[in-house]
Amino acid sequence: MTTAVRRSLVAVASASLIFTGSAFAAAAEPTPHGKEMYAATHWLAGQLATAADVAAFDKANPTKPGGLVENTLPGKGGATDWDVTIDALLAFQSTGTEAAAIGKIAAALPAGVKGFIGPDKDHVAAIAKEIIAAKSTGRKPEDFGGVDLPAALGALMVKGEEGSNVDGKYGKTSTNADQALAIIGLAKVGSVPRRALAYLTSQQCPNGGYRLGGDVEDDKQPACAADGEADAATSALVLQALHEAYQPDELAKPVEYLGKARDASSGGFKDAKDLNAVVTGLAGQALWVTGNVVLAEPAADWVASMQVTKDAAKLSGDAGAIALNKTAFDDGVTNAQDGKIAANSRAEWRAWTARAVLAMTTTGLGHTAPELVLPAEQTETTTSSPTDTTTSTPTTTTTTTSTDTSTSGSPNLADTGFSAPTGLFAGLGLLVSGAALVLLTRRRLSR
Repeated sequence: MTTAVRRSLVAVASASLIFTGSAFAAAAEPTPHGKEMYAATHWLAGQLATAADVAAFDKANPTKPGGLVENTLPGKGGATDWDVTIDALLAFQSTGTEAAAIGKIAAALPAGVKGFIGPDKDHVAAIAKEIIAAKSTGRKPEDFGGVDLPAALGALMVKGEEGSNVDGKYGKTSTNADQALAIIGLAKVGSVPRRALAYLTSQQCPNGGYRLGGDVEDDKQPACAADGEADAATSALVLQALHEAYQPDELAKPVEYLGKARDASSGGFKDAKDLNAVVTGLAGQALWVTGNVVLAEPAADWVASMQVTKDAAKLSGDAGAIALNKTAFDDGVTNAQDGKIAANSRAEWRAWTARAVLAMTTTGLGHTAPELVLPAEQTETTTSSPTDTTTSTPTTTTTTTSTDTSTSGSPNLADTGFSAPTGLFAGLGLLVSGAALVLLTRRRLSR
């Protein structure tokens, strides 16, 4: 409802509309993929390192004490993988799940900031993710773990002469995906330099997608030379960045590119080789956030088809985890150990799951969705939708959106779960009531 229309109603009717809107917002419903979303994040939260895990790591790695931090996710070598840990935090927030795990990770993050961003490299993505994590958990990015993160990022900006090919780029060897993350982070602290946006948009390919870039020779090849250079994952992150920085006129072309780049038969998205749950997670989230439901729904469906369920008997101990693709799922089944994903593959599955589950929510990176509420029977990971133990062939179902309650100034509005038909009748009833009040008032005045 526009301000002009709202002001035209009598005060009583306006108050009724505001009250009614609040009531409907409180009755928001979870997405039909809510149980799969819950299963994925619940599994991921269960992977956080415990005190016993930390003690075991320190004993096995006497030269690397403190390498594994409690309430973080272990990487391939057993030490904390800060990158995936932040991805998990953002996944919990954007899906409205695992509040306890969010608190635990938030408390652990500051201690690892300096080690993660590094003192001598263009760790643009690391700094950007730390900014997003700090801001989204109510911390000050300007003093997070003893680091002024926005200042650290600003110091990496390349400032060339007017017309320079790389002017506005963060980091000399960073990628356009890194640049997109930097803009998402800076949008959250309210300061996205125009030159940073200008550099990012200069990387668009003729077909509307964005290339990964990051080559040392970027200054000699300032723009995408051919459509074949466009990359779906990079394009998805750029789409979110442009949305977060409120650049509505820049959204149509990357959306069009993603619509053409997806696998039409499954709805999933590919990397250079095959359908990929990580790419699909990023693309699905960006499409949900920008309101492109027709493209986002099949992406969520395909990711759900890559999820371990109770029917995958050899992996039933890890129900909820999401495989990178069919090949990875089948490998997981083949190499399973005691009904679970093999120990040497668990770090990969954590990374895949944290990023793939994003396809199931409309809430953008760094925003917190309302708490996901499911019927009790759907919160058991063993009741997830079935997945074939040998074929895991992608299937297509339908899904609706979750809720983004962010106040970042992004062009999308929060999905309150408000029923359109119910709202229409309620609105008409209120308008009639308002009109009746106006007529009654006029009659009384005429007397």
